Amino acid sequence: MNRRLLRRAILAFALAGFIPIAYVAIQSLAPSAKTDAALPRIRTDGISPGGFLFAPDIYESPYHSNQVMLVRATDGQLRAWSVPAREGVSYLPDFHWWKLGLPCRDFRPDLE
Repeated sequence: MNRRLLRRAILAFALAGFIPIAYVAIQSLAPSAKTDAALPRIRTDGISPGGFLFAPDIYESPYHSNQVMLVRATDGQLRAWSVPAREGVSYLPDFHWWKLGLPCRDFRPDLE
């Protein structure tokens, strides 16, 4: 057996072993069905274009709770923001991100 044939045979065996290992590695990156089913969900089909919805956030802080503001634009695109809140009062963003901003009792988007 000459060297060229030996190199090709080694390369073929290496690729034949690499492909199944790569397939298993790529499949392991996706979450399992059990993990996917346990993820929190927010139903957004009731938000009409130009509408919005507040939902509780999954992240709980000892200092304040967050809520998620979901806004469906008039073109149908859905956007989400995390809004800090305490005792039902939303807080406006502050220049210093680690502080709560000014309280706002009627916090909602202006969709005009």
